[in-house]
Amino acid sequence: MPPRRVPGEYIVQIKAMPPDQVEAFFRERLSGLGLKSIRLISAQSRFYKLTFEPDPGPDSVKRALSSSESVISVEPNLIYEKF
Repeated sequence: MPPRRVPGEYIVQIKAMPPDQVEAFFRERLSGLGLKSIRLISAQSRFYKLTFEPDPGPDSVKRALSSSESVISVEPNLIYEKF
C-alpha cells in the first residue's frame, strides 16, 4: 500500500536564502499551480510546507522546482501512522 499524503501539501527543502526572498522565490517558480501558503517548518534545515489549492500533484510541483539549484528536495507531506 503506498503511503498516504496530505492532499495539496508538499515539504520543500531549500539552500540558504535571505528570508525576505523566499516567498518571491516560491511564487515565481510555482506560478499558475495554485500556491496558497508558504510556511517555514524548520529554520535550521530550511524546510517549508507549501499548500496548494487545488492540488497540482507531486509531479507538477517537482517539475516546477527542479530547474532551480536552490531546491534540495520536494516531497509530498506524508501521513505516518503508528502500528
